[in-house]
Amino acid sequence: MSFKNVFASIMETEAEEVARLATAPAGSINHGISSLPVAIQGNLEGRIIRLPEVPFANGGSVVVVVPTERTDHPTNRTADGRRHLHDGWWKCVVVYSNNRSYPVGGYQLSIPTAELVRGTQISLEGVVR
Repeated sequence: MSFKNVFASIMETEAEEVARLATAPAGSINHGISSLPVAIQGNLEGRIIRLPEVPFANGGSVVVVVPTERTDHPTNRTADGRRHLHDGWWKCVVVYSNNRSYPVGGYQLSIPTAELVRGTQISLEGVVR
């Protein structure tokens, strides 16, 4: 296999990512987020993000995190818009949760970039004065 073919096999477009996520077993977070649009663009570090609600996967719980450290490879896009498969993970601090399994201050979570970018960015404007 040539380098070009190997490189092409580890890269995907956003549409290919959605198709890959959709092949995950029904009831999984990946399958659930495959139907959600990408809502957050750019660097995720330090943003306050409510994880996407996937009722059948997380039971409707609300978990809000702040990504602090990226792991895996950075987002490298090719000229045609392709990027690495499984575009990385982030260590995240839980800042709010109504799920006893993910307490605030309990521990850090590793959350895939694909899940974070489909969450909702939260602003504290108007809340903190």
